[in-house]
Amino acid sequence: EIAGEVAQQLAIALRQARYRDDLAEREARIRAVLEGSPDAVLTVASDGTIAYANPAATRAFTIDGRLVGRPVHDLLATDARATLELRVAGALADPEAAGVARLPAVDAIAADGTTFPAAVEIAPIRGAADAGVVVTVHDLSERVALETRLAQSQRVETLGRFAGILAHDVRSYITAIDWATASLSAGLAQDDPRQADIRLIATAVAEAREFLWSVLEFARPGAQGGSADLGGHLSRMGGILTRLLGPEVRLEVDVPHDLPAVRLAPSAVTQILVNLATNARDAMPDGGSFSIVARAREIAPASADTAAPTAGSGGMRGGSALPPGHYVRLEVADTGIGMDREAVAGAFEAFYTTKSDAIAEVGTGLGLASVHLLVVRAGGEISVESEPDRGTRFVMDLPVAD
Repeated sequence: EIAGEVAQQLAIALRQARYRDDLAEREARIRAVLEGSPDAVLTVASDGTIAYANPAATRAFTIDGRLVGRPVHDLLATDARATLELRVAGALADPEAAGVARLPAVDAIAADGTTFPAAVEIAPIRGAADAGVVVTVHDLSERVALETRLAQSQRVETLGRFAGILAHDVRSYITAIDWATASLSAGLAQDDPRQADIRLIATAVAEAREFLWSVLEFARPGAQGGSADLGGHLSRMGGILTRLLGPEVRLEVDVPHDLPAVRLAPSAVTQILVNLATNARDAMPDGGSFSIVARAREIAPASADTAAPTAGSGGMRGGSALPPGHYVRLEVADTGIGMDREAVAGAFEAFYTTKSDAIAEVGTGLGLASVHLLVVRAGGEISVESEPDRGTRFVMDLPVAD
């Protein structure tokens, strides 16, 4: 009987040891998931304060070395705090009946004081001795940035189609004016004073044709074919850029001649550089420098999502959308008056001019939109970095030609 009782106790002890091992293994797995999660995961005690924060939450929200013990509503902007408090209180009051509550679009406050778009989930902890709630904060910055870029590209594509139709119709009127001008000129003596007016009309017609050519290039529905050797092309158009920039602006070019060709037609490269040089000249009325730097780079599969700044002051949260492959990074910078956050955010929007009030009348808002369209159609990516009085830098990753 004693031996049987000892054996029964040993069996119970072995089962308990096995349960403890299973529990420890389960806790280790849960801890590994929580600590490796890219989302901020926190538990909230019954008094509404943070009881636990995973490493992602600690990195995102810790202020002055303190996160645990702070009210959970401190993580959100003022207009969302009351809603979060209400959802947490409901989950604490009746955890068995409460489901998962979601705040799909709120502004979270990061440790540095900036806000970022987020989605929040509030789930009750069921079956625990102490009531609690799990709060998960998903950073939506990358998704918002990608949606913004997609919407921007769609708007520019729509504008391009409309511009192509409009330019085609306007060209017919330009042609009629040109014929009428030539007919008038032929019917007058060369020394007739009215020939000067006719020459003015002819000049305006020629400039209008050049403008329509630019609009049609902008409106072209597909990527331009061909390839361009950046080093050789810049050597040929250096004089054009120098004259365009003027004597007060110093042109600096650092482009190796052994760079691989990029998947852009030479005319597209010219259009990009002329647009950026024109903007730089207007941003440097008292002179400065305009630099062009190009280097070969490779995006490996493991780093295809490496962060790259997108339009926004200081860049937005999010990564590059470029697939792995060989690229040429082209950086174009000036030392001009720069742009504020609003101008940077809308830099590639069609009809949004980045020029200051003093020179706004010379800006159409199509220059940077066409640059963006040409780069994206070629399979590349472009971003802008700028601050007031600290110049502007455009970074383009252009795919290498096949």
